[in-house]
Amino acid sequence: TYGLAGCEGDVTLMRDALQRRGFDTLDVRTQGDATRAGIVDGFEQLIGASGPGDAAVVYYSGHGGRTPTIVPELKGANAHDETLVPTDIGSSEARYLRDIELATLLQALVDRKLVITIVLDSCHSGGASRGAGAAVRGLRGLESVLDKATACAVHDLPADREGDVVVIAAADACVG
Repeated sequence: TYGLAGCEGDVTLMRDALQRRGFDTLDVRTQGDATRAGIVDGFEQLIGASGPGDAAVVYYSGHGGRTPTIVPELKGANAHDETLVPTDIGSSEARYLRDIELATLLQALVDRKLVITIVLDSCHSGGASRGAGAAVRGLRGLESVLDKATACAVHDLPADREGDVVVIAAADACVG
């Protein structure tokens, strides 16, 4: 976690809170399991094991960053990609998980007609929720975040609504 003291505690709190809300199949990845390959594998397993109308919550607690984009033709010549920083980033072969890659993984879940809530507790995560017309709202405390996530993922959607993403982001940027 490269100096972030609260990540594993946050993951434990989230796991326990999700279990209290009836989520019984949990795939928790920390430390050596939270590499880029491990994060992508978690998404791929979720994609393969899920079906229409299933509700899923993805929670990330860790470093986030910005780096020059790998898709300037899409974002612009001087644009940046917002990233999740996996635990193996110190390795010479490691790579960030970029916003455009995360969007592709989320789209695969939507294509399977899942209702997914993703909570990004990291710097620069706000970019993941800033589509056209996106509202920026603040939520205080884990329980209120989970109440909102559960409501969005399960209760507030019409019965015929499948394949949707709710993004709850902790920060647009971080001040160091």
